[in-house]
Amino acid sequence: MSDGLCVSCSLCCNGTLFSRLAISQEEADRLEGDVEVFTRDEKLRMRLPCPQLGNDGACGCYLQRPETCRTYRCQLLKRNERGAIPNADALAIVKDLHAMQDKAKSAAIDATPGPERRKGNTNAAQAMRALKTARSKQPEVINKYLFQSAKFHFETFVRYVRLHLQPNFRKEK
Repeated sequence: MSDGLCVSCSLCCNGTLFSRLAISQEEADRLEGDVEVFTRDEKLRMRLPCPQLGNDGACGCYLQRPETCRTYRCQLLKRNERGAIPNADALAIVKDLHAMQDKAKSAAIDATPGPERRKGNTNAAQAMRALKTARSKQPEVINKYLFQSAKFHFETFVRYVRLHLQPNFRKEK
């Protein structure tokens, strides 16, 4: 039940919820060459999106995946596992999340002029960041309506993620 939900979602693996995850040296050695590993705050990290994530949402290193991946449970998954939300409803929420992220991403890309337009925008947050960067460099070339529309769709997506997956998603610290 939960495996199907995770595979249909994969927002924790594709760089949407997290840009990195903690990884041990043993795990890094086991995944050698397959993932980008770096040190931050004197701790070993793996960059996301995970290159082992297949287009179908399945993990390409499932049996060797890091402990963080093995143990992470979003709020939706926890609710589903304890029977508080039926699988069909959880899958419908995931479908909505993907549609909202796609809309937020495309709105941000459409509002971004020039070379920043498609530069590494694999998810809505990256596309919105590129739009804000372009706006800070050349505010006069940004269509205000398109910017506000992108901002609205991104904020709506963020609120939906907070509601269903991760309450602290993208909150200011």
